[in-house]
Amino acid sequence: DKFAESLIEKIQEIKEPTGEEQILIEEICGQGGADAILNQKGYGLYNPDTVVPAISLQADVSVCKDFFHVSAKQITKLFEQLYAFIDAHAELEYTDVSGEERLLGNATRYGWWLYTISNDNSLKLYEKYPFPELWKEFYDTYVKTPETLMCMYMAYCGEMDEKQLKPSVWIHYEKKLYGDINSEYKIPSSKYLDSFYHANGIRSIILCMMSMYDISIPREVAKQAVAYAAFQMPEKAMWCDYENNSINGWYQEYEGTLFTNSSRFLEFISVLREWKTEEEFRETFLLLYYLDKKNAIWDKPKKKRHGYNFSIRLQNQNYLDMYYYVKAYVMGIIDEDMVYKAAFEMLGIRNAVIELGVFMKEKLYPYEKSDIEQFLEAEETDSKNSPAEKDEIDRESDFWKTGVKVYKKIIDTILNVELKRGDSETIFSKTAMAINKIYGMDRLTAILKALGTSTLDRKGSYYYYYGSGTGKKEILSHLLAVCEPIAGDTGEKLRTAAKENKISEERLIEVAMYAPQWIDIIEECLGYSGLKSGCYYFMAHMDENFDDKRAAMIAKYTPLSKEELNEGCFDVKWFYEAYETLGEKLFNKLYNSAKYISNGSKHSRARKYADAALGRVTVSELESAIRDKRNKDLLMSYGIIPVTGTEDILHRYEFLQNFKKESKQFGAQRRASEATAVSCALKNLATTAGYSDETRLILAMEAELVKSSMQYLE
Repeated sequence: DKFAESLIEKIQEIKEPTGEEQILIEEICGQGGADAILNQKGYGLYNPDTVVPAISLQADVSVCKDFFHVSAKQITKLFEQLYAFIDAHAELEYTDVSGEERLLGNATRYGWWLYTISNDNSLKLYEKYPFPELWKEFYDTYVKTPETLMCMYMAYCGEMDEKQLKPSVWIHYEKKLYGDINSEYKIPSSKYLDSFYHANGIRSIILCMMSMYDISIPREVAKQAVAYAAFQMPEKAMWCDYENNSINGWYQEYEGTLFTNSSRFLEFISVLREWKTEEEFRETFLLLYYLDKKNAIWDKPKKKRHGYNFSIRLQNQNYLDMYYYVKAYVMGIIDEDMVYKAAFEMLGIRNAVIELGVFMKEKLYPYEKSDIEQFLEAEETDSKNSPAEKDEIDRESDFWKTGVKVYKKIIDTILNVELKRGDSETIFSKTAMAINKIYGMDRLTAILKALGTSTLDRKGSYYYYYGSGTGKKEILSHLLAVCEPIAGDTGEKLRTAAKENKISEERLIEVAMYAPQWIDIIEECLGYSGLKSGCYYFMAHMDENFDDKRAAMIAKYTPLSKEELNEGCFDVKWFYEAYETLGEKLFNKLYNSAKYISNGSKHSRARKYADAALGRVTVSELESAIRDKRNKDLLMSYGIIPVTGTEDILHRYEFLQNFKKESKQFGAQRRASEATAVSCALKNLATTAGYSDETRLILAMEAELVKSSMQYLE
């Protein structure tokens, strides 16, 4: 203890520590916020003792058994009749959605498929498949009742499970829910239904008939089945081991599965999720909550394979997601503490952050909108607006605003720990990489303070957005990239914060390049005219992953398309404007900062382009290097060297055409790659020489070649 006290005294004597050192000093001396948060119950955010209202429900499983009352013998006969029915019409022809002609009865080596004939999502399911009149005839002649059709469907679902599971484990409980259509029942085999269950059309035909007559499992049946599993099935009966570790050649990453994750039972879950009223939502939430709670005892890591331990949770067995908890809170079913408890303790905080991140997006992907729209009412929109201008999400609804509030509180808790960390990861480090938005100059300053003198992490594509790295540099770089300014954040405020926290000019330039949402404020802070144009110049020529917003900004400076820039085309005019405005010293600072937004080859290419544009290399020097190495970046920079006249342009044009001709000695892939490089080099030469496009340059040079050959034609 005395040694520790002496050490702390010595540490506190350190004069003028850096921001990074100050964070570590505070942590060592017990003055930091990270440990204080981690040691509190519920991280100081919520009461972990909060509970969901208890419900007492005795399931009436006779409702399920009465619905699935069709005997195994009858179901077998129906499948055999369906096979015979397809045989009788096997010679019928149809054209699938890809335009290929097919026979109804033809099977492939992958099994028998019924292919769709349309991708029109406005159509009902049965209208997307061929011969709906046949399936109507089969239903009217043989099936006749919704219960019978659903028994056929559940029998098919069972085929997807029993090949993997040890037999007879769940029979006693299945019989209570499905009657004869349990694990002991096997569909009669046929060329139309083989062991590769994904590749057959039988399920498609059943779904067509269900769609045609609007048939599904009644909600009351699903409710009683889920209630039975949640409250009456023994806990030990909920789990079943796989019979082997492989099915259809795919390795099973888990030892087994849950009763409620069988294909049959998931149909009940799906029905409950299709709630229409607040009362149905309340019923669904409580039933699925207690089912999740019961299943949680089986949560365990995957087996360790090849030296790696896979996921933390067993298949993430929760049937409720964060949207359900947010809506339950809005409706008063649970308190706010329960929402946070679900995020941190039940769903997995990383999963929760990814789901809640939708509330921070300006524009949702279709799949995200599909996930969330059930919880929202569509906002009335002006039909004259274009689809891009329409926003059907009601962002003023209690549900949406609550989702935003929950996200921000969770993120604040995570950041208050993560921004105080040392080199060791925290329990939130993996989650921090899933954060998609944080706000304000205070957070920006804290990130830069925590970074200290560390370099930034080079941006990847997918890794950058949802990477799994937990290193301090990776996480702080990611947080920097997703940090956005808010109202009141100004250049003057940043100037003061940078001075107080000893943030250098070079670091601020790196921020402008790495997180361009701060460019305007940083330009105002540093007082450099042309900084914005210079940053976007480097992004355009070095970062191929810029989004639509950044692409729109770049389009203000250059006529080159995103594709042309990625291929290696160069805007000479933009380069000279940026270089002359910024000056060599500041331009080089931007160049050095740009290494964090590109891979090494793109950064190296930018230097080659700059050297060529500034005349630091000669035509002959480049020609010698290109012949020797056939380097495509050097080739594309060849056209950027300032031209001295028509003779110079013609000479370079002939050199590029000869390079392309020499490519014929290589394979197809290399020929295509070098042809693209030659095309970019010609575009760069056209721009440098003052031609409006590559075609005009080619026409002019071919005319010069003809002119130079006239003496041989006289």
